[in-house]
Amino acid sequence: MRRLRLLFLPLCLLLTACDRDELVLHFDTPISTLTGGIEPALRESLEQALQEQHFDAEQFDLELLENEQSLRVSFAEPLDAARRQAVQGYFAGRLEARKQWSGKLTLEIQPERLDEHLAQTTGGLLAKEQREQLRKRAEAMRRQFESQLTFHGEAELVYSAREQDFPLATSSDETFCQLSAILDKPLPEISYRLQAGGNDVLLNDFFQMVGRIAPISIPHRMQFADANLQAIMDAAAVSYVLRPIPWAKEGDKRLRMMTFQFGSVGMVTHMDGMVTGSLERYERECLQRIIDAGRPFTYFYGKTLDRMHTVDYFFQEAS
Repeated sequence: MRRLRLLFLPLCLLLTACDRDELVLHFDTPISTLTGGIEPALRESLEQALQEQHFDAEQFDLELLENEQSLRVSFAEPLDAARRQAVQGYFAGRLEARKQWSGKLTLEIQPERLDEHLAQTTGGLLAKEQREQLRKRAEAMRRQFESQLTFHGEAELVYSAREQDFPLATSSDETFCQLSAILDKPLPEISYRLQAGGNDVLLNDFFQMVGRIAPISIPHRMQFADANLQAIMDAAAVSYVLRPIPWAKEGDKRLRMMTFQFGSVGMVTHMDGMVTGSLERYERECLQRIIDAGRPFTYFYGKTLDRMHTVDYFFQEAS
């Protein structure tokens, strides 16, 4: 695909605008609408970025190229050295920010915070037997675990009830937005649903994932190497759960998936155990939630400037 792009671009330039300074922005996803134009939100953000570089709207044109993953910016007048430098600096900054993304994370186990943690999360109501059970688990664990996350698949819609729980009649159910990342090294179980008698159930099934049953967790700190992702987590703007990979071999319960949750996007209607109507509105809302959360999610989801991976510059030689 890259070879085709390299062959195609010089021909485009020969046929269209050799007398104009141009940029060609390359994205890792198609940036067109269903009708073939540039995604409106992307067009708007690019126009705003150029206006911030002191270009008026009539001073540049935007054109979607045939592969639908590249976009040409043509300037009406040749750019002087200062403007070329400003344009290159702006796009180089965006590309460098993307390159700096790191999926590294560190889980720190903090057994010394158990009493404080339980007082905050359970109001001190946890039975002594269960509290000591949790303490033993925490103290027996390694203090630090490292892993690397890689975003996987598309955004997902999930429901607050399992399909087999839908009544054989019309009903409504809440719909949640999430996306997942694969971990290269599994992380330990840190959340439990404790029961009378000291028995515990690992917290990794659907009901706990969408929040029906409040978990009790071992005190810990999840540290993300990416500053943007850490800021999102610190602000509690997005939550996450750890769970096994759904397609893992039977019996493999290692926690190798981190699922990021973006909240409810509305109610869906079920009839005889099946979702009725189109989910398109919910899918759009889910994707918008992810985009609104910002980087690093916008490096991998949506059609934004953050999906840009390369910029080619075609400037006229100074006369």
